[in-house]
Amino acid sequence: MSTEPVCVQDIEILAKNKLEKSYIIYFESGADEEDTFRENRRAFQRNVSLKIGRINSTQLVRFDILSMKFGQPISMPICIAPTGNQKMAHPDGDLATVRGKGICYLRAFLPRGVVHALGKKLSLALPGSNDTLPWPKSWPPAEAHHTCMVLSYWANTSIKEVADAAPSCLKWCAVKFTENKDFVKDLVRRAENAGYSAIVVTCDSQVSSKRYELQQIAVGAWDDVKWLKSYTKLPVVLKGILTAEDAKMAVEHGADAILVSNHGERFLDGVPATIEALPEIVDAVEGKLEVYLDGGVRLGTDVFKALALGARAVFLGRAVIWGLAYQGEDGVKKVLEFLREEMRTTMILSGCATMKDITRQHVNSSASYSL
Repeated sequence: MSTEPVCVQDIEILAKNKLEKSYIIYFESGADEEDTFRENRRAFQRNVSLKIGRINSTQLVRFDILSMKFGQPISMPICIAPTGNQKMAHPDGDLATVRGKGICYLRAFLPRGVVHALGKKLSLALPGSNDTLPWPKSWPPAEAHHTCMVLSYWANTSIKEVADAAPSCLKWCAVKFTENKDFVKDLVRRAENAGYSAIVVTCDSQVSSKRYELQQIAVGAWDDVKWLKSYTKLPVVLKGILTAEDAKMAVEHGADAILVSNHGERFLDGVPATIEALPEIVDAVEGKLEVYLDGGVRLGTDVFKALALGARAVFLGRAVIWGLAYQGEDGVKKVLEFLREEMRTTMILSGCATMKDITRQHVNSSASYSL
């Protein structure tokens, strides 16, 4: 490999050459035997393959990937997942990430065994839909990666610092449910006052068994979500849904979106890879709310596969950390550039002029779980 990276894997190698071993272990490790940690990546390679479509000059000319989230334009369906302690990767931490010009910041507070909520209705209108914004004739370089980001509860940066660093960007805030409701109210109020436009809650039910059937949302979590929605008018996104049953419950309890996630396989080993769980969750919600995915995304083809199976966007975790460790803000930009261009190439070679053209007909997928 040359010293100049050409893909995310190259950036990961270069980043690890700069980081202390203990930091690498912190960012890279998964739970227990790390079976799901490995499956998050392998499932993209083994369980989902591409079907190459016909290409014509009209499709190539019409290509664009502009989409919208919460009514604001984003340049691609590639967002940034919540990852804590980013200053272990780079001195500027979360601020280096958010300073990637045009990146929209979300704040995610990882709750203890519960679901994360986003207030108000999520909407990612795709090119070709009635409310698509016209694609600009040219993007200013500083706006080339106008997308969304989730700030972890375990971030080294405060809500206000992030808001001040990106005052005009879309910002989401997540809460960690505790018995002290006043504390939660204070966090939500601060987020609202700082201009955040959504709340995110992560579900991670406390179970000792590794069986997939037991990894479901605890009953009390739904009460917390209901309470949160009664307190704030902001949208609520549930992060960590892995079953069709919980997806249907999310719809019933008024969730505005779902982020299919096993939290980078840091909570419970033995649950399915997110790309495996995605199709049944998309089917279960029946288009009543949007579905996103994180876990194992390293290539533009991964993004394409996730969109083909029904995700409206993907979120990157470790890939962004490697970019941050490699070259700070510029390293994060490189990661986004690589995936955007790989996604663009995949769309062209698959005969897709816009993201709206990407369907399940473009992939072969296995419905069975590997674990």
